[in-house]
Amino acid sequence: MQLIKSENTITSLMQFEDFSFYKELHCWIKDERDYNIYVFVIQLKGESELMKIKDDLRDCLAIYFQSQTLDKDVERWNIYQVFFVEEQISKDLKLQIEQDKFATRKLVFDNIGKKLNDVEIENKLGFAIFDFELSSNTKTKKPLEKLLERKELDLFHSIEEANGDIDKLLKKVENE
Repeated sequence: MQLIKSENTITSLMQFEDFSFYKELHCWIKDERDYNIYVFVIQLKGESELMKIKDDLRDCLAIYFQSQTLDKDVERWNIYQVFFVEEQISKDLKLQIEQDKFATRKLVFDNIGKKLNDVEIENKLGFAIFDFELSSNTKTKKPLEKLLERKELDLFHSIEEANGDIDKLLKKVENE
């Protein structure tokens, strides 16, 4: 998984709006075959800084990047906004930000204690957004009847007696 830091993206946004207000804002790009995934990262000291910029940054990215810069729908749907905050922030604020589905997907990493370098950022982004493992179910599938017969014999017999009549089964189960 390779992310590429793109200062050109931030520079191109400057034509629309003064993004220099967001001093620590950087754009990372993951190149897929036919499209890019954009990850905007900003590093902050604490909760007060985060409170000041979270909505404005989201709105600027929606107006000037998502709607005016990107042509492909798949790219508009794959924009991330990631906040690295040195200090711990309240759980409520973190949830509020991460549950905000407008324009971008949002992640908040707090209590990191320091400003991260590019390698640390790339590693954290890679793990949080792109690296996941799918494992297949190695258990053998057994028919429901066999499981019920083995574990819930009474329920199994009730289902057999009902012979597909749900009302009859519900009455039987209610009476037990």
